[in-house]
Amino acid sequence: MITPHIQMHAPDRNPSPGSARTGDVTPADAEPGSEAPWREFANFFTYLRQIGGLLAQVGISSPAEQAEVDSIAATLRAAIGYLLYTRTQPLTVPQVTDDLGTPPHLTSHALEALHEEGALVRTGGLFWVRDDGGQLPTVRDWVLMRLRAQLAGGVHPPGRKISEDALAAALGIGKYEVAECLSVLKREQVVRGSAWAWFPRVRPVGLAAAPRLPLPVPPPAPYSRTEVLEAVAPLGHGFYHTSVAVRPGSGSWHRARALAAQVVAELPAAENEPQEFAFGMLREIAGALAPHEPSARAWHTACVAEAIRTALVLLPPAALPADPSGDRA
Repeated sequence: MITPHIQMHAPDRNPSPGSARTGDVTPADAEPGSEAPWREFANFFTYLRQIGGLLAQVGISSPAEQAEVDSIAATLRAAIGYLLYTRTQPLTVPQVTDDLGTPPHLTSHALEALHEEGALVRTGGLFWVRDDGGQLPTVRDWVLMRLRAQLAGGVHPPGRKISEDALAAALGIGKYEVAECLSVLKREQVVRGSAWAWFPRVRPVGLAAAPRLPLPVPPPAPYSRTEVLEAVAPLGHGFYHTSVAVRPGSGSWHRARALAAQVVAELPAAENEPQEFAFGMLREIAGALAPHEPSARAWHTACVAEAIRTALVLLPPAALPADPSGDRA
């Protein structure tokens, strides 16, 4: 059993001449008052490297653990393919552990496996998606990612027409952008048809299921319809961004998912196609792994909020408490 031991060395406030390392900020180079932030920043990344080194020393003790490492690596590959992780944001063991809900030492081994096979590059304790020289993801790329996930998740049943109007409203974009994205999916043999009518293919070629999370536990004290609407109102679409900053670890995304879980738990059986689409959209996106990039996570959260609002319109009035049940923390 390896006993973790991390020693954070305090910065030497009186370095001897010639002891400065390459890349160090010396008092002569730094502006007045800037030494402490620089040293804290350097110490933070030293800490990450030490954590990564300790986790790498924890071996795989059984075939079951190795199978779980392989499963985590497969999920990460799919997440990279769905643009949930991009080269603009580093991956760390704590962050991926929080995203996937996996044991830290097994997550570390999975990241190392992707590093060895060339999918990730490593700098200290940080992993990065390999830069293939391509363009950074655009809004259209995120929309395509969302549509592929919906088609893989059965939100659009084969043989049923895909509504451009419903997609435009759910994704916060215009019908023209929806038609463009569906044309791209047609070339990928995921959908068929034309601008007049789009249909999913029965067996789409090369469409893998997107990484998913279990639905969160609904709030212990159910929110009323009014409270849910007030909670998701500031998270709605606004030129592809929400009016509330949503970053990895932000409470906004986790709260939106908890509200979605409450609404999903109250959904009745769908009685018509609009209901089936709205309920399917909410279930799919509430259980989807959100992108790591802050702007994409904000857009993803906006889609969750829009799906909640659409489902509430279709829910019977008695499904949720009508009046606020008290002040919320």
